[in-house]
Amino acid sequence: MSADAVVRRRPWALYAYAVFFLAFLYGPVLLLPLFSVNESTQIAFPIRSFTVRWYRELAQDQQLVVAFGHSVSVALAVSLMTTALGVASGWALTRHRLPGSRTIIGFMMLPLVFLPLASIFIFGTSKGLASFWAALTAADAIFALKLSMVTSFWATMFNVLFGLFAAYVLSRYNFWGRNALIVTISLPTAIPTAVAGVALLMLWGPYGMLGRLLRPHGIEVMFTAGAIVLANIFVTFPLAFGVIKPVFDTMSRSLEEASATIGATRWQTFWHVTLPSLRGAIVSGALLTFARAVGEFGSTIMVSGNLAGRTQTAPLYIFAKFNEGQIEAANAIAIVLALFSFLIFSVLFFARDWLDVD
Repeated sequence: MSADAVVRRRPWALYAYAVFFLAFLYGPVLLLPLFSVNESTQIAFPIRSFTVRWYRELAQDQQLVVAFGHSVSVALAVSLMTTALGVASGWALTRHRLPGSRTIIGFMMLPLVFLPLASIFIFGTSKGLASFWAALTAADAIFALKLSMVTSFWATMFNVLFGLFAAYVLSRYNFWGRNALIVTISLPTAIPTAVAGVALLMLWGPYGMLGRLLRPHGIEVMFTAGAIVLANIFVTFPLAFGVIKPVFDTMSRSLEEASATIGATRWQTFWHVTLPSLRGAIVSGALLTFARAVGEFGSTIMVSGNLAGRTQTAPLYIFAKFNEGQIEAANAIAIVLALFSFLIFSVLFFARDWLDVD
């Protein structure tokens, strides 16, 4: 068999895997339109009658209309500002023909990035390091940090593994529905994370489409650590996939074809030829996914229950302590998360030569 035939042979098992996993991951989003026309005021399945009156009531809710207008206005303003700052920063840091351009960019970033981050450290240590350490080592604080790390680790492992094979299928083979799958994978970057949490509740909640079937057997998916992992997988999957797929797209297939010519199977070629070339993309995708999952809030608060000492992650701990007026406790965890994020992006920046594999 020729190398070209080996490389181009359609891997139906991988097709099935990609479709099944993406349906499992993004299926909850498809339930949102269905439940939005449910006559019942409760999240319950099966749906017995349909109505559009909820949409009429929403259109007549002036508070909602005003809030939606504010959201659109803020989104437009932020988009314009970040685009302008990004272009100006990129030009200043690469061209820097205008004298003092880097200084100007520094002053522009001061109130937007540097001062807000500095305020966390200032307020977090305002009562001394002893008080900061006591707040950081509180039992609930330690549990929240551990839970965030563990759930983020498992979400990262799943997303790197699934993202790797999904990127392989979608970059190496053309098939019907390929572009739709790529667009679907990008959905979490546009959907508010709170909406993602609601979608997961519709499917896995106690009265959801699948949750109601599992509940009689004593299986609870929502309001557990597993629900946090599921939410993190949903929200962060585009990060791992988005880093790995472009490397697949630009990778030369000559080595894969040569490997097939000498008798290597597709899996041997993938393991010994393709995978080593993806080292940088895999590590970068894993670090970005982990950093994003550790800080996830919107979907997590919907599916976890936010129970202190049980399902409360670090961001939820910050939110709860801030609402309770315990600013120092909230800032202590915020400092840890800020330092952790800085560490991850420092690794990505200073190890970029090692991560770039030709």
